[in-house]
Amino acid sequence: MSSHFDDTVRRQQAHFDSIAEDYFTARRHRNHLLLKDLIWRDFLSRHEELRHDGLRVLEAMCGFGDGKAILERTLGIEVDYSGFDYSNAVVAKMQQTRPDLKIEQADVTRYEARNQYDLVMLIGGLHHVHHAAAETVRRVSEAI
Repeated sequence: MSSHFDDTVRRQQAHFDSIAEDYFTARRHRNHLLLKDLIWRDFLSRHEELRHDGLRVLEAMCGFGDGKAILERTLGIEVDYSGFDYSNAVVAKMQQTRPDLKIEQADVTRYEARNQYDLVMLIGGLHHVHHAAAETVRRVSEAI
């Protein structure tokens, strides 16, 4: 990987570290929550194959772990959830507020896992790594 690429990732990480608290607050607003519920209810209603307890889920660029709540609330199941984010501040906030979740710090552009999950979610983060979008999708897809 080039040093320009590494600089881009570091800038993104520093940016999210600096706005993590504001982002956490904004994503709890009732309008945001309603819109998210409507979108996911419509999409997931077409995927009955996901409706089973123990679904092994990886949420890449997980932010504040929204994927777990979305799946469990919408599908009425319990998932075996893991997530990662490259913002140290976001991961620290999640370890403080949701120590029950398996969330770690990792760079999505370098993430590696194979055949460990039934479902991989990447909600709203791909535009942050547009310079490596194809490689990112390939990498996280291999986790299934």
